[in-house]
Amino acid sequence: MNKTLIFISVAVITVIIGGSGWFVFNKRHQNAEPVAIRVLESSVPTEWELEKKLTDRDILVEEGVKLKPIYNVQSGGGTVSLQALLANNVDTAGSAWPAWVEKHPLAVSKYIRAYAISRRIIYDECKKNPDRVRKAYADISVEKGGNPRLAKYYEASSWTPKFPLIVSQRSPLVD
Repeated sequence: MNKTLIFISVAVITVIIGGSGWFVFNKRHQNAEPVAIRVLESSVPTEWELEKKLTDRDILVEEGVKLKPIYNVQSGGGTVSLQALLANNVDTAGSAWPAWVEKHPLAVSKYIRAYAISRRIIYDECKKNPDRVRKAYADISVEKGGNPRLAKYYEASSWTPKFPLIVSQRSPLVD
């Protein structure tokens, strides 16, 4: 048999095996079905509720994110959230386990995209009309049994166009 023909045959077989192996083992193709992300539920309005109240859009639905609120964890402070994460009662509480992220990369990607979109909507609206955002925050707080007076302290943080990380409006990084 011709050496060129053998070389081409081996190359084609290698590409087929490599391509199929990539498809089978690529994490994007695993766990493609929607995963419900367990999150703590508290009386504090979430970014999802706030952007929905401001725009009548449901970013979670638009981005294909499913959340499963966990109500049985008392309080909602940082220590309690961390304890719930460590006890595996929730999937995210400001952070998530690397193993969980690796197991559900598509769900995490959608969640982060929805979070960024929501934060941008809230930031833009707060720049235009901060009183409207604070009123929406207070209304949601009342609906959830929270303290609506906390709305006067609300700032559009966690996202800015110049610095899309957690920063305050009062930060010198924001125009």
